[in-house]
Amino acid sequence: MATVGTETKLLARHSSVYALGTMLQRLSAILLLPIYTTYLSPTDYGVNELVGLAVNVIGILVATSIASAVFRFYFDYDDPRQRNAVMSTAVLTLGAVGLAALAVFLPLAGVLADLILDDVGLAHFFMIALASLWFHTVNNVSFAWLRANQKSLQFVGVSQTSFVVTVRLNIYFIKWLQLGVLGILLSTLIVSVLLFLVLTIPLFLRIGLRFDRSILGAMWTFGWPGIFGQLGGFVVHVSDRLFLKAYCSIAETGIYSLGYRFGTLPSQFISEPFNQTWMPRRFEIAKEPGSEDIFGRIFTYYLCLISFAGLLVAGLTADILRLIADSRYWAAASVVPVIVLANIIFTFHYHFNIGLLLTKKTKQLAAINVLNAVFVLGLNWLLIPRYAIMGAAAATLIAFVAKAAMTFFLGRRYYRTRFEGWRAVKLLVVSAAVFLAVQRLHLDPPLLALAVKGVIITAAYPLLLVALRFFTPDERARARSLLHGRLGRRRRASG
Repeated sequence: MATVGTETKLLARHSSVYALGTMLQRLSAILLLPIYTTYLSPTDYGVNELVGLAVNVIGILVATSIASAVFRFYFDYDDPRQRNAVMSTAVLTLGAVGLAALAVFLPLAGVLADLILDDVGLAHFFMIALASLWFHTVNNVSFAWLRANQKSLQFVGVSQTSFVVTVRLNIYFIKWLQLGVLGILLSTLIVSVLLFLVLTIPLFLRIGLRFDRSILGAMWTFGWPGIFGQLGGFVVHVSDRLFLKAYCSIAETGIYSLGYRFGTLPSQFISEPFNQTWMPRRFEIAKEPGSEDIFGRIFTYYLCLISFAGLLVAGLTADILRLIADSRYWAAASVVPVIVLANIIFTFHYHFNIGLLLTKKTKQLAAINVLNAVFVLGLNWLLIPRYAIMGAAAATLIAFVAKAAMTFFLGRRYYRTRFEGWRAVKLLVVSAAVFLAVQRLHLDPPLLALAVKGVIITAAYPLLLVALRFFTPDERARARSLLHGRLGRRRRASG
């Protein structure tokens, strides 16, 4: 039987491993930032971002209906053969649909380049990105199998290999061969092909390739509304860059995109690895008594972790950019705190949507995204021409608050998680106080600023939570027991 304690331990064990894997993947972007900002202009950075965004739209059309249904139907079966059939049906379907998409869109690469980048000569950028998309889509099913079976160590092994190869290829192509954006795209393609060879093919030789029409029909029925929802979500997430390109410049788009990437780091390092364990697991927990309390307590712990990560990113990014990035990119720091807050709020919908998913109300989830997309388009049109990148950040924040609110109120119709509202308020107060304190500090050199601000955030955040009596008596008792146990083991080891 699931309890808060057992689920917390399970999440901590697997999420920490997934966090390491995700960190290795994301670390490549941070380590490569000095090379990007030295050898790529803000315009080049914007071109790379716009190519990725355009291809992502195609990916949504190709993969969403099936990919979004894999976990939902995998856990409908107890028989391992049927579970494997879900995965193999998904990969065969996605592979075939992806090839059809390539046949349609590859001849249109020139049109896409002219429409999005104003340069038909960059058509080969879209060709390479589309090829990478096919491998990425199929590989994602393999990663889904690892997550569903809690193969977190294998996940990290693959991530570490991917990380090393990506960094080396990018350095070689960008720094030594001077290929610019082309080098980034080639690196992505090569890594995707290697993952297909070392992960996807061996996995599906192991579990077998079996196509089940009934499973495909059920997944399609469940997942097709998600196409519209994902398209709506895509508009909410990335239409700001298209507005910036139209009303400002590709260079401004590049600067904003860099700030946006920093702003999403808390969700990448906390929410993504957390969800890789929690999203499939919660479908099993929901069947058990007391799940409403478990979900509420898990959300509190999650909010505590991601708020701390958000403080570090929002408080330190400006100094990190001063330390490792060319001065042309320093303006990106201005949008980071707003984007951090926006993306933390956005991740709430993963906790608020459980009722809609359990009752298979995917059409309502799609409706939320579509309505939110219309809303953000209006916000972008209103704010970006007047306030440029800060207008884009503000529009993102307002839209994400609206999405979380809609998901919360609709989800409560079908499942009432017992959220701990008062504890969330305490987290908000502490986070705001610590952020405002470090924002007032202006220190040089950047290394000194990073050290001082990092110590302040790391020390002040937990101490203020203790002062506000955030932690329950049971949590304090468990913390003391854990601390005494570790101290006892150290004494015995030293003795």
